[in-house]
Amino acid sequence: MITIFSPGCEKFAVNRRALLFKCDADAETSPSVAVDRHELIHIGDQTDAVAGHTQKGVEFLERIGTFAKERALIEEEYAAKLRTLAKKSLGRKKEDEEAAKNFTYVRSFVNLLRELESLAGQHEVVGERIRKEVIPFVMTRAGVHRAQRKQCLADLQAIHANLAGAMEHLCKAQKHYGKSFKEAEAAYLKYAKADKNMEISRLDLDKAKNNAQMRSQISEEAKQAYAHALQGANDAQTAHYSQLLPDALARMRVSFLLSFCIV
Repeated sequence: MITIFSPGCEKFAVNRRALLFKCDADAETSPSVAVDRHELIHIGDQTDAVAGHTQKGVEFLERIGTFAKERALIEEEYAAKLRTLAKKSLGRKKEDEEAAKNFTYVRSFVNLLRELESLAGQHEVVGERIRKEVIPFVMTRAGVHRAQRKQCLADLQAIHANLAGAMEHLCKAQKHYGKSFKEAEAAYLKYAKADKNMEISRLDLDKAKNNAQMRSQISEEAKQAYAHALQGANDAQTAHYSQLLPDALARMRVSFLLSFCIV
């Protein structure tokens, strides 16, 4: 007696333990399989949103750096113009000192120009501190965050590739099982028909029987391979969503927060 296992029934039995995986066993080359597999891998996955959010963080840091550079340049240019204006307006020192002794309005103007020189010095200090302290700090943090973000995205890509590989292996195993089952079923029907034919030779009947048994064995092996691939894909999915993906996103989050840490 030759037993034929239906891939549909076996698929139903095994998929009671499955989480998400579902492939088309009847389509040898179906473009929808790849699309569905990609969608299944990213169900409940917000990696694109996280990647976009962290990219905005990098861009924000770089925008602060650009602002600091322009602010420092403006402070230095303003200080230089104030100092030039004050120096040009002071005139001759001896004449101003003599006039300041006799006229209060001259004295007030000279004091104003000296305060202007002091103000220019303050703007120079602000520009210098921005250039030496703020700009290097911000640009360093932006560079570190960009590098860490790149590494985190590479890690995410790697774990997605692992899950996609498991899904690809599962779909190939299911297609192979479906094909093997159909061939075994056809061989069994051919043998059953030959067994009822009283005119067929014993040799041809044995050939049909042996072929049916061989196809049944191949189908059984394909079924076991499919069940193994399904279990492996489910294990890969469990590891992906319960550990690998959360850990990778947590590392990216920590990197993002540290980039804005002042201490």
